[in-house]
Amino acid sequence: KTEAERLAKIFREYCESGRMPEARDLLESRRYLAEAMGLWPERAKAVDDVVRGALEMDDIEALEGILAKVRWEFLSGETLKAVAERGCLPQDRLGRMEAACLALEKGKIAFDAQRFEEALGHLDAAIATEPDFFLGWSLRGIVLDCLNRSDEALASWDRALVLEDDVAGRFGRCIVLYHLGRHEDVVAELDAILESIPKNWSAWELRGMALAKLDRHEEGVASFDRSLQLQPKPETWTERGRSAMALGRATEALESFDQALKLDAGSESALIGRCEALLRLGRFEEGVAASDRVLAVNPNSWWGQTLRGFGLLALGQIEEA
Repeated sequence: KTEAERLAKIFREYCESGRMPEARDLLESRRYLAEAMGLWPERAKAVDDVVRGALEMDDIEALEGILAKVRWEFLSGETLKAVAERGCLPQDRLGRMEAACLALEKGKIAFDAQRFEEALGHLDAAIATEPDFFLGWSLRGIVLDCLNRSDEALASWDRALVLEDDVAGRFGRCIVLYHLGRHEDVVAELDAILESIPKNWSAWELRGMALAKLDRHEEGVASFDRSLQLQPKPETWTERGRSAMALGRATEALESFDQALKLDAGSESALIGRCEALLRLGRFEEGVAASDRVLAVNPNSWWGQTLRGFGLLALGQIEEA
């Protein structure tokens, strides 16, 4: 993103100084970087900025060359209209694109409000209008997964990836595979992603979770460590702690849960893990105190109540247990 912004600044300097051949040559580098960016909306904005740059140059040949290589759904409505005004987009196609984008926007609003059935209806309308709508198929895959219709979600992601072999799309597909219990496939897919983008922290995290499901906890810990080096997150520390516990390394697990709680003191899952690790280590009084912290966060926590009972029993406090 920083490099894309740097090139955009140089591009503007070229245009303002009349150095149009250099500006035109720079467009392709800007397009490549924009499309290599991660998730929408940052990627969409960067692609839109490149097309706006081509429009500013008033060079139809350069504009058509860029348009041939970008997905139109990354462009804003204003940019689409400007492209149509230059004669590079038929008006009837512009109308379909605008209708599809409007349906997508409605779908996003419904999705953000967790109205998933409504969101699905809008997304179906978007792809009915524009069948090759990459973003429509992608968001549809996410919505279907939220509705626990994971087989349909996988088919939607597969359709999106036919349209564009996109890293973010491949990762979205991996999430669905994880929910389907196809953990071997998840590891294989993520290994392929990480070969090209080794600094993708979320891929390392999901890989660790899939390895844990396969009882390959030693590899899982190593995968979580790679993720944490790139992006320390309480959830990742918690997952690491669980794998360490599964390996019988309660002291190491306790350290992981403590790291999670430094980042999120109210994490119920990390508090539960910490309580379990303390009890496993025979530190029963601390375990009971830790269970009280769990119940302070969630008074109805079954795990909090159960672990507290185990701790009290171990301390001989049978009636209180």
